[in-house]
Formats: sequence, structure tokens, C-alpha cells
Amino acid sequence: VLNKIDLPGAEPERVAGEIEELGLYRCVVGLDCSDAIYCSAKEGIGINEILNAIVQKIPPPKDNAEKPLRALIFDRYLI
Repeated sequence: VLNKIDLPGAEPERVAGEIEELGLYRCVVGLDCSDAIYCSAKEGIGINEILNAIVQKIPPPKDNAEKPLRALIFDRYLI
């Protein structure tokens, strides 16, 4: 997720390119940004895409009827 794309100086395409280039030099980041989601919570851009990606990429919990209940909660707080 590339966040804050609504800021005046944001250059999401350049930043994605830099993140990918770092992988060529075996640095810490070096990720494939081909499926990166560009978002701005302030403008509401990309929010549905993020939620859909979470649903697609995080598997549902296994059946643990005999074990105590557990939950994974995504929360946000806006100031």
C-alpha cells in the first residue's frame, strides 16, 4: 500500500519505482510494486481495494470449535 497520495508533493509512481529498485541492490525493501494499492484515507481513494486485498490475501480462520475464541480486528482512529 502506498499511502498519502493526496499530498501535493506525492509522486507515487516514482516512489514505487524506487522501492522496486532497492531490491536490485539487495537492500532491505526491494518489493514488487506491480500490485501496489495507491491510497489516501483522507480522500477515500483505494480504501475498497485495500479491504478487498485483505479479504483475498488473509485466509479465513481454521475450525477450532474445541479451542477458545480468537479474533483478528482491523481498526482505525481518525483525529
